[in-house]
Amino acid sequence: YHYNPTEAKKLLAEAGYPNGLTLEQIDWYTRDAAETTIGMLKEIGVTVKRREVDNATQVTLITKGEYGDMTAAAWYIPGYDVDTELYAFLHSKGAKNYGFYKNPEMDKLLEAQRKEQDPTKRKEILKKIWDLQLSDLPLIWYPTARGITAWRSYVKNFRPHTIMGSIVCCYTTGNNNRIIWHDK
Repeated sequence: YHYNPTEAKKLLAEAGYPNGLTLEQIDWYTRDAAETTIGMLKEIGVTVKRREVDNATQVTLITKGEYGDMTAAAWYIPGYDVDTELYAFLHSKGAKNYGFYKNPEMDKLLEAQRKEQDPTKRKEILKKIWDLQLSDLPLIWYPTARGITAWRSYVKNFRPHTIMGSIVCCYTTGNNNRIIWHDK
């Protein structure tokens, strides 16, 4: 979706909110980007009353589904396969399905892509998943910046990735940084 405040106001009016609406947001993860998002929503008549909590409280609240009208969640493990970014959030029994999204068609597609061995056929299933989640819109994927990381050639088994904007993290298989070594 493109940023279009005029169209957004029109859609809100069609949905029964011609004068806008007020939403409660309880979270910790968006603390750096919250003001930008809240400002953009205000432009279309959506007032967000945000309450920031600590990380432990955030995890407890989203697990219970007690976060007001909306929240934010972060996925910290790098996605080496698209399944790690989709199944947990979009399957009705997914561990990170904090919005309690349930669509039997989505569940079937997610399960099918896990079993499909033919890359071309799997890609077709993933396209259907993408289209369905854009239609249902159970989540809003928050864009983050990609980072550039450099390290010396004698640093071995380092697998960097960036999440949550420009924060650089290093997750590896096993015990995180314990299996990184210098070969010098």
